[in-house]
Amino acid sequence: MDGERVQLFAIGGKKAKKAEADEGAEAAAEPSKNSELPEDAGLTVRIPVKAGPRAVGVAFLQRSAAQNEGLRPPYLRSFAVLSDFANGQPHVGTVAITGPFAASVRETPSRQGVFVCRPAAAAQELGCAKKIFRTLARRAYRRSVTDADIEPSLRFFEARRKAAGFDAGIEAGLERLLVSPEFLVRIERDPAKIAPNTAYRVSDFELAARLSFFLWSSIPDDELLDLAARGRLSDPAVLV
Repeated sequence: MDGERVQLFAIGGKKAKKAEADEGAEAAAEPSKNSELPEDAGLTVRIPVKAGPRAVGVAFLQRSAAQNEGLRPPYLRSFAVLSDFANGQPHVGTVAITGPFAASVRETPSRQGVFVCRPAAAAQELGCAKKIFRTLARRAYRRSVTDADIEPSLRFFEARRKAAGFDAGIEAGLERLLVSPEFLVRIERDPAKIAPNTAYRVSDFELAARLSFFLWSSIPDDELLDLAARGRLSDPAVLV
């Protein structure tokens, strides 16, 4: 993690040589097998991690490409298709990261991006939640938003807040926002009453989404959204 090794595992191995003559030299080269556990069972490590972004890597140690002198077993492909990752050599299939376990809540860049306000009293929670969801929905939906746009998130927020508190309510509302088609699908609506096969200009918000996904493969930033909201993004002088 962050360039530092936190755990080194040994995987597989060889069976001990058996005395039976019919086993021969092949027994020494055969990978160990256990009818109950796979070779990669137990590859789990738990470590303390401070809050904030982290770079996590999992890999096999680099070793010589020279073949050993023992008998080489046939390749056992783990995938049906032929590829560089299906040549019988060990490879990392999946990595699962779980947690936190009994962790205290600390501020991180992602949390700061979500919690643009903090209620000082219970009476301020609904107003703060509206501000949070309005900010997030504007970014997620890539346009200006209305009260109707954030109403579904507020319903989820209210239901969870009663049982688990303000932060849990925001989490539920955010989950609802992220499954909205307005976030998952980039929608460009035809102008009303336009004749078929007629060319037309996309709106400034649609233009902002086209630019952002083309240039950095993600949603528009605040500068693009602000220009689109003022109707200036389609100005040729601004685009240049």
